[in-house]
Amino acid sequence: NQVFFQIEKLPIPTLCIVQGFALAGGLELMLCCDLVIAAKSAQFGDQHINFGLIPGGGSSKRLAERIGKQQALELMISGRWMDSYEALQNRLVYKTVDDEELKDFVEEFTDNIKSKSRASLRNIKTLINHSNYAARDNAIAFENNLFIKYVSSHEDPLEGLNAFSEKRRPNFN
Repeated sequence: NQVFFQIEKLPIPTLCIVQGFALAGGLELMLCCDLVIAAKSAQFGDQHINFGLIPGGGSSKRLAERIGKQQALELMISGRWMDSYEALQNRLVYKTVDDEELKDFVEEFTDNIKSKSRASLRNIKTLINHSNYAARDNAIAFENNLFIKYVSSHEDPLEGLNAFSEKRRPNFN
């Protein structure tokens, strides 16, 4: 659990790529990541029930947060596997990609993210994580305070706005 919490708390967005199976502990590891991209042939499930076990890596909470209580309960008590189409429909994964296109898609996706401001990425992840656990008013106030602190203390917002007005790509260090 400590490793899973550390993954969730990483200051950068985390990406999980699933080819093959994400079952039981693999599913629990996947649920710690911010975004999941899966090959269309991927399979997902919580297999604990099939072996007389229960989850021990946080999936009882994380799975319900991701796909809802009823879907999580059904998947956990049935022990069945979910294909990538159903995983996408239930928002267990962000995107499914043809198996032969997965590597190129992930490379293009990550290249895009790598071109962004790392400071902005860290702050956006902080905001999203905070808003998941805070009341609405508190989350918006937290966002406003972080925005003011970030814009007034970091060079990336100025570079981004200058690049926009000069009609060029920003150059973030």
